[in-house]
Amino acid sequence: MVDNSELLELHTNQRLLIEEMQSRGINVNIIYKEIELIKAEYENHIEWILDRDSSITPYSVSIICGDKYITKRILEQNGISVPIGEKFLPNEWELSILYAKKIGFPIVIKPVFRISWRQYIYGHRR
Repeated sequence: MVDNSELLELHTNQRLLIEEMQSRGINVNIIYKEIELIKAEYENHIEWILDRDSSITPYSVSIICGDKYITKRILEQNGISVPIGEKFLPNEWELSILYAKKIGFPIVIKPVFRISWRQYIYGHRR
């Protein structure tokens, strides 16, 4: 059973889905909170639920828009002003430091894919 404090950390769609399943007697557990992987059990049936995109936006569009770097490049190619920045892989620290020195400080560093402000603040405070 998922408690209220755990529910508050989830995206609205996932939270509503879990609340509805629990109200119907389905046993729900959060397996991996960071990606909101849940396990739902009812009688002898188990479902693993990873994504809960319930919007009218096509899935491919939501994936593209979930990647900040790709979104930024598409906006830029269409004449929309975006802040300067670059994408670096985790093993490219030296390159990222050189780039930061080139553009000047202060800078903001964050993952390009699916992070909410809550996750960013939590990671920043650690």
